[in-house]
Amino acid sequence: MSKSSSRTISCSQWELLATTKDDGDNKHKEKEEKENSVPTIQSLRDDIRKWSRVRSPHAPNEAAHALREMFRYYNPNNKQEKAGNENEKGRHTNSPQRRETVDVLDCTQVINSWSKSKHKNAQQQILSILAGMNASYKINKIESIRPNVVTYNTIINAYARRGDYDGSEKIFMIQLNDYKNEHNIPAKPDIRTFTAMIDACSKCDRDDKPEVAMKLLKTINNWYERGDLEDGPNTFTYGAVINCWSKSKRSEGPSRALDILETMISRYKEDGNKNVRPNTIIYSSVMNAYAKQGDADGITKVFTMMKEDYYSGNINSKPNVVTYNTIINAWSKSNNPNAPKEAESLLTEMIDLFSKGDLEEAPDTFTYSAVINCWSKSNGPESPSRALDILETMIAKYKEEDGNKNVRPTTITYSTVIDAYAKQGDVDGAINVFMMMKEDFYSGNINSKPNIVTYNTIIDAWSKSNSPNALQEAESLLLEMIDLSAKGDLEDGPGTITYNTVINCWSKSNRPEATSCALNILETMIAKYKEYGDKNVRPDTITFNTVMDTYAKRGDVGGANKVFTMMKEDYNSGNNNSKPNIVTYNTIINAWSKSNNPNAPKEAESLLMEMIDLFSKGDLDEGPGTITYSTVINCWSKSNRPEGPSRALDILETMIAKYKEEDGNKNARPNTVTYNSVIDTCAKQGDVDGTTNIFTMMKEDYNSGNINSKTDNITYTILMNAWNNYSGSQNAPFDIEKILELKNKD
Repeated sequence: MSKSSSRTISCSQWELLATTKDDGDNKHKEKEEKENSVPTIQSLRDDIRKWSRVRSPHAPNEAAHALREMFRYYNPNNKQEKAGNENEKGRHTNSPQRRETVDVLDCTQVINSWSKSKHKNAQQQILSILAGMNASYKINKIESIRPNVVTYNTIINAYARRGDYDGSEKIFMIQLNDYKNEHNIPAKPDIRTFTAMIDACSKCDRDDKPEVAMKLLKTINNWYERGDLEDGPNTFTYGAVINCWSKSKRSEGPSRALDILETMISRYKEDGNKNVRPNTIIYSSVMNAYAKQGDADGITKVFTMMKEDYYSGNINSKPNVVTYNTIINAWSKSNNPNAPKEAESLLTEMIDLFSKGDLEEAPDTFTYSAVINCWSKSNGPESPSRALDILETMIAKYKEEDGNKNVRPTTITYSTVIDAYAKQGDVDGAINVFMMMKEDFYSGNINSKPNIVTYNTIIDAWSKSNSPNALQEAESLLLEMIDLSAKGDLEDGPGTITYNTVINCWSKSNRPEATSCALNILETMIAKYKEYGDKNVRPDTITFNTVMDTYAKRGDVGGANKVFTMMKEDYNSGNNNSKPNIVTYNTIINAWSKSNNPNAPKEAESLLMEMIDLFSKGDLDEGPGTITYSTVINCWSKSNRPEGPSRALDILETMIAKYKEEDGNKNARPNTVTYNSVIDTCAKQGDVDGTTNIFTMMKEDYNSGNINSKTDNITYTILMNAWNNYSGSQNAPFDIEKILELKNKD
């Protein structure tokens, strides 16, 4: 057993130490030993002070050991008789100046040491000390050992640091009872008590934490108004409540955080109370609430308020690098097409302010990386080159500014630039940045070490490249990852995402062995999971869907169904991540549509019915959508069966009816492809009346507001084919001219 672990002590042991008295019958030898070996109370206090300031795993145990020694040798209960004699002479025992026995300050210091530690049993140790204090007080009612508000606040903070709101509430109730029922006036809760409670709430995982925080804020105001609190809510209190809203991910979170900010501004203007005036942290917290939801307009509004407040004289609301980083992060999440340019504009503003001395810190790695992320997510044609320009600026700044590590690119920076190229399928660009990354790492930048995300991104670039070498390159990278992982040079080996991307390369290839190779990778993943229990390589829904798609593209219904069966078996065996979804069913229906199997239409409709049934039972997260219905219609269109036109029309009318019944559910609304497939079903059988009827429905649907059902070149080509296939009309050439006239008008 280690030295520190052997010094932990239970609640009952603390109480025993606190209540132990000298029996008055010690032997002469014991008295002599005590006189020679007992540490002075000041030396023990010095030990407590020293260990309370040290951040090390064994510090709390060392501080607690010193406290136990104080209880052993300087227990106030053991000093009572001596204190009585001294009081008779007109002296006061344990005055703030003398402090001859262990007291509340000593105990609170040790509690604080435990509070700041990461020990699993810290809360238990804290409660044990509190129990010892109360037990010592109950013996002879000596006030100096009694817990006060600082003690309780320190304990509540210990729970707050761990996000344990229930624990902090329990301590608060003990404190309240001590103050109200046990008449412990120094234990009276203050504004710090309530603020610590709200802080605990902000760090817990309760869904109702905003409501709990608002209730506590209301209690603070009530207590303050009736005089039970000397101080009302302050900046820290409001900040903790804002943090609850910011962390809640509620849609109304940003607006509620803004309401609190405006309340603070209003209160300051009313009575000039600087304790409620917003500071940089408050503004940044409100902006962060908007940033998490990608609301760039909202965050810009708060930023404008912040700057106005600062320029009006509130020096504590000065924007800093965190402020700007938060705004740039909001733009990166906004999906706004102007996000990259807005982010770069903010970056330029930061550089300018820093050069003038109006910003204390220059843009850092996080800033530059966030701007790069904006470009990467925008997916514009200039995105990769702009991302690369910023990366090269970072490298240049690091070299120019005597190795300023604050702007040196990290793994995330490089991976984000690689991703910008990957999204465009620009493998050469991605490989170029990858080589820069490795060179930077081998030159000493340990923070730019390629990781699994880096490799996955490059493999993804190959999968999107349409290069004939994509497959070989992807598999080569996969083998490199396996080798590096085995040597310990890559922290994580290939995972589900890696294998999925390689499977996608096979799916996109025209190789005859694509289906068997994709299936082989899937079976390897299943085998690895069963052998090692490694969840990182267990197939998920995307894995199965991609392998099925490999078969579907080739019209291999048997292969697609085989994988579908494997998928359902894997899901039913406990793999919740392999649950079939709408893409799964759409893929199988697509396989049937390409199979040229005479039973394809009925099999596709059977799957459609199965989807509807599963969705109604809650076993499928999404019901059939436009793609699903359109693919089933396509099966009928390709079948050339006599009942094809009527069945295709029935499905089309079902889609229209569902849209009207389900309050405008756009997920199943017919689009141009849907109408074209139904028209084509009629056209193949020379049914000009049918084609004309569907064409009219299509035009009416578009004119009623369905912009996705606009006629296109394919529509008119199908109409002309219908007339060409219709041998019973002598007016066909004339009607074709009318069709061309309509086409030109569109």
